[in-house]
Amino acid sequence: MLKIYKESGGRYFIEYFRRKYTFQILECNKKYGELEQELNYRKIKSEHPIALVPASLIKTFLQYIYAVLSYITYSTEFKVKNQGLLITMLITGVDQISSIIPVLRREYEKSVSYYLLIIGDEKYEINCSECKPYDYEDNILSKVEIIVKNMDKLIKRI
Repeated sequence: MLKIYKESGGRYFIEYFRRKYTFQILECNKKYGELEQELNYRKIKSEHPIALVPASLIKTFLQYIYAVLSYITYSTEFKVKNQGLLITMLITGVDQISSIIPVLRREYEKSVSYYLLIIGDEKYEINCSECKPYDYEDNILSKVEIIVKNMDKLIKRI
């Protein structure tokens, strides 16, 4: 039902209900003190499914899995211009875009590094200098049952 595997370069694949989804995670060193400057430096556009997430907001790799599956399932239902904020909202569990902005700014200012989560196969022209692929090494498959249960509940609501 659900398979997760990784390839080199921080690329991951999720097979879920006979569909295959791709995402990439990069770990980056902060260059600027303000979030907006960093987003401009990285050339991240709001319409692209790319989230900048301070390391302090990530407690488990499962947050990424949940965010990717939720984004793919519901992104067309949300009328949100900034896809990165939507993804960050899904990662953190904050239920309002307006509520995630101060949290994101605060945690970014305190951090020395952050993650870029890029959803999909499309290649975006972003600046990845001072970033490296994030290769998660834990046995995630033993923990995936939680996500399957949550996704099953979400799908039943549709």
